Amino acid sequence: MTVTNFLVFIISIEPQTLFMKRIILCTLFFTLTSLLFAQIDYSKIKDSVCPGKNFCGFRDSADLAMIYPMMMSLDTTKITNGIAEYYHDLWEVEYELYARRHADTVFLRRCVNSAIRGLYHDPKNYSMAWDAALGYARFKECDKALYYMNIYAETCPRRYWDKQQNGYFLYSCPSEELRKKFHLSKKKLAKLCQEFK
Repeated sequence: MTVTNFLVFIISIEPQTLFMKRIILCTLFFTLTSLLFAQIDYSKIKDSVCPGKNFCGFRDSADLAMIYPMMMSLDTTKITNGIAEYYHDLWEVEYELYARRHADTVFLRRCVNSAIRGLYHDPKNYSMAWDAALGYARFKECDKALYYMNIYAETCPRRYWDKQQNGYFLYSCPSEELRKKFHLSKKKLAKLCQEFK
């Protein structure tokens, strides 16, 4: 019996059982509202869903095989606190899965999507902008890569800029405007590009 059929049945109950109709409707109302307003605070459950990395920096394959389905099973519409953190953790897990099989670009595409979602929920998160830009650069989708790299350039404090990484990006997706923003001379950029060849 579907929810629609059940509601039609409740509404069609005869007037002599009006009391029963009210009881069922009240029960249904309270059950649905408790389900609708069930909220998840990701920062409180993070350690149980996405345990930390080991001392080497990466999780082993068995951990990833357990963590990834758990993270994907979370209903993100119910996460009220820490949604950007959730997408950052999801990005890390997907990137680790991608790093194990470089030929499989499905996880890299998922990384980019997680970075974009994380950036949507936290527009000042420059690491998510960098991750989205670099992912698109790997796919040679330079218009999208340049869009996210501009967000990175605007939100990331200059002291954290890595000229070599920025040079690598500009090698993949050239942009005169970004070259000037990152204060890379044409000579320095050409030298960095030689290193990447």
